[in-house]
Amino acid sequence: MTVIVMVVFVVTVAIVGRAHVGHGTAQPTITSGREGHWSPNAATMGVTMMDPTEPTLADDEAMLAAHAMTLADTVEMVVGDWIRWSIADRAPELAMTGAAERAVAQGSAEISTELRSLLAVDIADQGEAPLQVFRRGTRFATEVLREAGVATVARDDFAVRAFPHDVYDLAPASFADVHPSLHEPGLVWGAAKAHVHLRRRREQEAT
Repeated sequence: MTVIVMVVFVVTVAIVGRAHVGHGTAQPTITSGREGHWSPNAATMGVTMMDPTEPTLADDEAMLAAHAMTLADTVEMVVGDWIRWSIADRAPELAMTGAAERAVAQGSAEISTELRSLLAVDIADQGEAPLQVFRRGTRFATEVLREAGVATVARDDFAVRAFPHDVYDLAPASFADVHPSLHEPGLVWGAAKAHVHLRRRREQEAT
């Protein structure tokens, strides 16, 4: 008799245990202080709960704006060096001339202002990448070199087609080509821009 009772007890425990395990499916949870009362949790109802700690789209957009400001501030600090280096790379003797000083002053102001204005625009309305501002900005060093009679350089077919006025091959291919200190803020801004763009699209598709 004792053996039968024990067997029944073991089987009952096994059945109840299986009901609570559910082979990986979410199980109902007790939601009330009253014993025996329960209601389905979010998983059993098929509801996706938002993590309250997850940044919102507005948070991500604010972070993107902060990264844009950091990039613009860094550009303002180093763009003059880039213009001077561009001149010195092709004609070292011209780097400290009056013409070079004027090019640095004018170019720094114009490039910084143009880039800051571009980065202040919503990413959906930005008509070009920031590097395009620098590629146009090669004209400041180019004018100094051309007026001094410096010989132009040989370029490949792609460069000639893409940048016909960059006869001294000064156009940067990356932020790091402008200045090493622009590599990280440029990379971070680009990643933040891609993230916001992707999140906007996902949220639009979800509505």
